[in-house]
Amino acid sequence: GIIQMFNQNMDEIQWLIGVGWNYGVEAAKQENHQACYMLCRAAYDLATYLPQGSSSLEIQKMSLLLSSMALLDEIAAGNLKRAADVGAYSERLKEIVVSIERCRQVIRRIAEIKEDDGSRKIKDDSDALPLLLLMEFKAKALLGDSNLQQVLHYANSVPGVNANTLEMI
Repeated sequence: GIIQMFNQNMDEIQWLIGVGWNYGVEAAKQENHQACYMLCRAAYDLATYLPQGSSSLEIQKMSLLLSSMALLDEIAAGNLKRAADVGAYSERLKEIVVSIERCRQVIRRIAEIKEDDGSRKIKDDSDALPLLLLMEFKAKALLGDSNLQQVLHYANSVPGVNANTLEMI
């Protein structure tokens, strides 16, 4: 009945997420930034329909990371010129900043997941957080944001951020 139909829909959503993610990664390898962004963003959107456990949250996190990197790469490659279309350029950069904040929220939710015995599940996102900071700083700098110091202050408080990360910022 209804439960079987629900499970079948979840299986189909997971299949679509896998296809979107795999093609998104392949597009990234081929430096097709727009396709990578669209496919990884679709994987993120679909993952929000899954039960909110650690695996769906990991999919959301990785999809947001890769889609944000794809947008930054698209801008760096010159596919979206500042002078040609200021509105689209700014919107893409704002979209990166929003995706980064969403990714941080997902990381916080992952950290709050508890094991079956009630203990906290330890998830090390020490690689993701510095990367998010670098992307946020770059996007805000390209936007001409006057509050870049806030990013540096936040970076100073994030576990896993070392002197090398701060130096790159």
